[in-house]
Amino acid sequence: MNPILEQFHNTAAELTYNPPTIPLASNLTGTLVNPQEIDADYWTRHIRNTVRFHHSIQTLDQAGTTTYLEVAPSTTLSSLIHQTLDNPNTIPTHPDLTTTLAQLHTHGTTPDWHAILPGATRVDLPTYPFQRESYWLESVPEPADAEGLGLAEAEHPLLGAAVEQPDGDGLVLTGRLSVDTHPWLAEHTVAGRLLFPGAGFLELALHAAGQVGSDRIEELAVEQPLFLPERGAVRVQVVVGASDAAGSRPVTVYARGAADEGWTRHASGTLGQGALAAGRGSAWPPEGAERLDVDNLYDRFADAGYGYGPVFQGVTAAWREGSTVHTEVSLPTEALVDGYTLHPALLDAALHGIGLTRALEGEVPFAWRGVTVFASGASALRVSVTPAADGEVAVSIADAEGNSVLDVDGLTLRKAAGGIAPKHLYRLEWQRVASTAEPVHWLSWGSELPGAAGSFTEPAELTESAVGSPPSTVAVVPAAPGADVQEATERALSLVQEFLAEEVFSASRLVVVTRRATAEEDVDLAGAAVWGLIRSAQSEHPDRLVLVDLDAEGSTRDAIPTALASGEPQAAFRTGELMVPRLVPVTAVPEPRRLRTDGTVLITGGTGTLGALLAHHLVTHHGIRHL
Repeated sequence: MNPILEQFHNTAAELTYNPPTIPLASNLTGTLVNPQEIDADYWTRHIRNTVRFHHSIQTLDQAGTTTYLEVAPSTTLSSLIHQTLDNPNTIPTHPDLTTTLAQLHTHGTTPDWHAILPGATRVDLPTYPFQRESYWLESVPEPADAEGLGLAEAEHPLLGAAVEQPDGDGLVLTGRLSVDTHPWLAEHTVAGRLLFPGAGFLELALHAAGQVGSDRIEELAVEQPLFLPERGAVRVQVVVGASDAAGSRPVTVYARGAADEGWTRHASGTLGQGALAAGRGSAWPPEGAERLDVDNLYDRFADAGYGYGPVFQGVTAAWREGSTVHTEVSLPTEALVDGYTLHPALLDAALHGIGLTRALEGEVPFAWRGVTVFASGASALRVSVTPAADGEVAVSIADAEGNSVLDVDGLTLRKAAGGIAPKHLYRLEWQRVASTAEPVHWLSWGSELPGAAGSFTEPAELTESAVGSPPSTVAVVPAAPGADVQEATERALSLVQEFLAEEVFSASRLVVVTRRATAEEDVDLAGAAVWGLIRSAQSEHPDRLVLVDLDAEGSTRDAIPTALASGEPQAAFRTGELMVPRLVPVTAVPEPRRLRTDGTVLITGGTGTLGALLAHHLVTHHGIRHL
């Protein structure tokens, strides 16, 4: 720097200097500079002498500086500040000045937004977290190479690997079902929920049969519907047992969701050997058959609760011949995949002709009997569905040229056990959770808490002088079991209002203790009413109110510390175990309750359209005669 000092000083002397409007820490001295000393001599010494950046940052820190904004094209100085101070708040300058100011704002330094953005208006942020939705395609993990894992290839689109049993001739096929890897699965819903098609279970069993040399399924029953998640995957296993003397083998289909869930048996049956020879169908369409309108077929299915996407909407034409319905079914070109005996969507569509023989109400394929395979890989079918004895239907399937593909001696449809629940229908379930007690300094106010110990006090009034240091928890019992409902709720309301209004308890939580308020039987009505009241108050004052329900033997000594340690706003103790409420999906709708026809039904509050509709339903559906 020495060669340029004189020229630098002469140029600097030509400038006009004004005192800074904010304090300036000097890298020349390492201290706050006197504004009167900033002249040409100061800046000349500044470029020649030692840079005391470390000392100047320490000076700023001691002066109470909290945020450091680096106005530079790089973050060099920010890095040096981190070497000088512990956890400093440094903010680099972004190419976009607004971004820099926004970062300052979120780190505790609020700019004058009216000066920066003149004419702009302020808006309130929503009171809930942002609900983001990704519009980018998500990557799907590639399945691992089965042979590299010591397994055999399953050679099927729904299955990834096969494991032969070393002590017999059994076989296990494994795979993953997911709408990410098999998008067409998202196009099959019943009552709004993704349901693995019953034809899919048959397809899995047919492939398993082919792997062990069988070409016939003697029987296959779908014991439990398999609902698929909208995100994530379900693991499946198809287990084929050893053959008996007649060549029959048991086959079972299992599935599980998360790794910590148990396996559920969804279908089971028996594999055998076919005794029929493939043939050719008669003239198509059958002579004299009445053509049926299928233009609105899938609209009618949708009205009945069946949601079929384009891949499943395979019926293109239909005819009626006596009690038999004939349909033409095809699979979209984009859904064609090698490896299926019959694509489940195509096989499912082959059964849609049943809906032309009778109205369907949430029924799904339940039991298959006598299924014989003649060919595989067809993409267009001719299907004949004929009613049989005992509510079954017989199904005969040929390809587009009339060659036999698959015959079903008997298929039974039925509703899933209890009916299929609509999507997003949940119920409340109390579940056991593990929790350890935490030390709690609590205060009993307004009533006795038997069994309490430790730092338990009971002041005469709700005042800071009586309380001393504010406790972390205030516990109350609004009413003993069996109390008057109105008196109990009024007392609970008064206690909560007084607690929330008292400044000394601004950092405390109020625990409201009840007994049998959440019991399934012998519920305490006053306690239940208090629960409903406090639950409403909890929504207005998060983290301030806690509900604890005890059984007859429950002790507050153990319950309050354990409930607080769990972090749950509502807890119940049954036989000493901590229970918390959880919403769980409803998988089956219970059968509707039948009302007594010899009694009286009282309708309140709905004297207009709703009341009239309800009255009509009670009379026509339940047979009620006195309203």
